[in-house]
Amino acid sequence: AKTLFYTNLNSLKLNNPALWAGSAGGAIKFIETDNFNVMAYLRYKGSNKVLTVVNLTSEKQTVNIPMTSGKLYKLGAAKPTVIGKNLKLTLTSSGYAVYSTKQ
Repeated sequence: AKTLFYTNLNSLKLNNPALWAGSAGGAIKFIETDNFNVMAYLRYKGSNKVLTVVNLTSEKQTVNIPMTSGKLYKLGAAKPTVIGKNLKLTLTSSGYAVYSTKQ
């Protein structure tokens, strides 16, 4: 299971310009959420976007993240998540979620 996770993560980094390093990479924008215990940020370059959401506590947290309507792929998922004006997530203790605009 961990091998597949790292394979997916490495593929995302290599194939998404938003995550490239230096001037070739994307800018970062921290996103204000409705839960102080959750940090969210977006790396973006052109139409390539990667959203990372991190639970900073040892307790389960629910968060709403303001977004633009569209489709996002959760890391490792084959089908996109269709979102409206908010992305609602429940994160496990010290959990995280990574979404991108392309698979």
